[in-house]
Amino acid sequence: MKYACIAQHHGDRVPREQRYPVRLMCRALEVSPSGFYAAQTRAPSARVQEDQRLRLAPLSAVSAPCQWPQRPLPMPVLRTVPRIS
Repeated sequence: MKYACIAQHHGDRVPREQRYPVRLMCRALEVSPSGFYAAQTRAPSARVQEDQRLRLAPLSAVSAPCQWPQRPLPMPVLRTVPRIS
């Protein structure tokens, strides 16, 4: 999370007047600058990859209509249900 915060406030996408030096942010967050730069080149962790896969997976289990078996009601139950005409 600390490295993500540093990356969010440093880079080409951030306007120049809103950028902070990496060394200053690393000192404030108590991490090393070399650790930040190493994290930038590191591949995403297995957890991040799994989260991305799940986020992109179709929600077929949730969005599919119910597939409950349609069994007929027993006759005694049908006799007790009032008729609406």
